[in-house]
Formats: sequence, structure tokens, C-alpha cells
Amino acid sequence: MWIIFIVFLLLLLISIQTTFLSLFAISGIVPDLVLIFAVYCGIKLKDSRGAYAGLISGFIQDCFSGGVLGFNTLSKSLIAYVFSHLKDKIMVEGIVPICFFLFISSVFDSTLFFCIQFLLFKNEWGEALVPAILGFSLYNAVIGPLSFWAFEECKRWFLQKTSTEIM
Repeated sequence: MWIIFIVFLLLLLISIQTTFLSLFAISGIVPDLVLIFAVYCGIKLKDSRGAYAGLISGFIQDCFSGGVLGFNTLSKSLIAYVFSHLKDKIMVEGIVPICFFLFISSVFDSTLFFCIQFLLFKNEWGEALVPAILGFSLYNAVIGPLSFWAFEECKRWFLQKTSTEIM
């Protein structure tokens, strides 16, 4: 039941990201809600479930993105895996750590994307590479705490609904 809810939430996030968030683009940069969700799952889910949720989220994003198949699966699963193992060793609660880790994750995600674009498709690096990566990372870091709160509310609502149905 929980997997179905995660898949439904991911489809909703991808729909919001591709339609509604384009209204809030800054210089063509839109936050990556699936990346934020992968970090959230890595931090909040027990054991290695966060890594599996990151794998599922990256795969679903790959299926709907139309880009390089496997890039998001690799990126989101690695990020969620790192956070699922890091959460017990360092403090990942609070607004500042969430913003910091989302910034670092976004830098990794976008750098990996540009490296794959350069190696596979021989695209030029361009002058605006660093500002684009920094803008993307800052945008995700700013949106992150609000997204984490929304994900917690969705989780609380789901757990409340499923526990009342069981009883």
C-alpha cells in the first residue's frame, strides 16, 4: 500500500513539475521536486527503503522525461542511498541541514547531468554552466524545507487514513 502511495505521489510531483512550476521559473530554471523527494526518502525512511524509493523515483522520472534513459535512475538512487546511510551519522533535521544537503545533492545531480551530456552527446560546456548549476541548487535548497513539510503532511494524512481503515 505504501509503494502505491509513493508512486502516486511521484506522478503528482512530476505533473506539478512539468506543468505548474514552469510559471515560477527563474531564468529558465525550475526546481526538481523528484530530487527533493529522493533526498526526503533517503533521510526519512528506515533502513535502505530510502534508496529503493530513490531508485523508483528516478525510474519514474526517466520514463516521463524523454531524456537520457537511466540518468535520473542513477542520480536519484545514488543520492537517496547516500542519505539513507548518512542520516544516522550526522544531523539531518532542521531547515539549515536540509537546505545544505539539498544544495549539495543538486550540485551533484546537475554536474552529473552535464558530464553525461558532454561525454555522450559531445555538447559544449558553455559559459553559463556554473551559474546554471548554482541557480538550480539554490532554487532546490530554498524550496526544500517547504517541500519536506508538504511530504510530512502527506505522510501523516496517509498514515491516518490507512490506520482508520484497518480499525
